[in-house]
Amino acid sequence: MSEEPAKKSRIPIGLVLLAVLIVAVLAVMAWRLSIVSQGRPTSGPAPDFSMTVFDDIEGMEYAGETITLSQFRGQIVILNFWASWCDPCRDEAEALENIWRLYRDQGLIVIGVDHAADGGPAAREYMLEFGISYPNGLDMGSKIGDLYHITGVPETFVIDRDGNIVEVFVRPFRESEMLDILERLGVE
Repeated sequence: MSEEPAKKSRIPIGLVLLAVLIVAVLAVMAWRLSIVSQGRPTSGPAPDFSMTVFDDIEGMEYAGETITLSQFRGQIVILNFWASWCDPCRDEAEALENIWRLYRDQGLIVIGVDHAADGGPAAREYMLEFGISYPNGLDMGSKIGDLYHITGVPETFVIDRDGNIVEVFVRPFRESEMLDILERLGVE
């Protein structure tokens, strides 16, 4: 009488790889959630950052230069996070350019941050379509978005002359709302 050797149970390699992939995805999601849960700054000092402005948009202020938020201390800053595929961002683009042209000589700077970092042809076409001349750059690796705990686009922060956040829009703003805020901050 022959005995059959006991079969060893083996876990298929594909199942192991799937489990590792699931754990990795969950770890990334937990990390992103921890960043978001730290809270979006809604008042107090605005986080400083540096960003290189697009260099191939004719007439764009600071083209090709690396700018920092802190260099604009003493001015009112509108910091707008956008993406070229975002329909509400398109609605804001014209308003932001109008506000920039009206008040740039009165101590206002508008800074656009391409949060989706789609900085190829789509971003450039977007800026050309709206004649955007205020400084804009890519948020490489979402570093600026992480500082501000961005959860989507558009998001806009208004920063006073002392570098403090005074207003946050986690939705599209209306031009009249922005003009009211700027008037309150002394831009007329």
